[in-house]
Amino acid sequence: MIRRAPNLSERCASALLDLQVLRGAPIDREMAKAMTAGEIIALFHADHDGEYACHGADNHPAKLTMRLIADHQRKTAKVDIPAIAKGKRLSETQREFCNKLLRKIGQGLDAEAARRKRGRRLPCGKQSGWKKPMGKNAIRRTTP
Repeated sequence: MIRRAPNLSERCASALLDLQVLRGAPIDREMAKAMTAGEIIALFHADHDGEYACHGADNHPAKLTMRLIADHQRKTAKVDIPAIAKGKRLSETQREFCNKLLRKIGQGLDAEAARRKRGRRLPCGKQSGWKKPMGKNAIRRTTP
């Protein structure tokens, strides 16, 4: 009898079973023997750890953790949803704060521009009618 090497889904199912053993919550061995590799894989969901998909997390394997569906649903309800809601609240608060600052700065810039318009012109600026070449006396501008 020639043995074949396990395919990818069989290796993946084996790794998931080992992962549950390491977590201290192993899946019953006899139950696992009665299941196909696809059925074992179907018991798990991929969970984004640390970063959330709504915040731009990609599906790189280093950022995913395989969890049993029940564990994933529990974590989503108790950890992920409140953290996402907090992130949205903070980003809304930050957006409001930025808009408030921009309004203040905009008002300040408008007041500064009005003050400059009232002020004197530069002595030999372009609007004064005079120009002063370097090292020479001021001369009247000629209009083209």
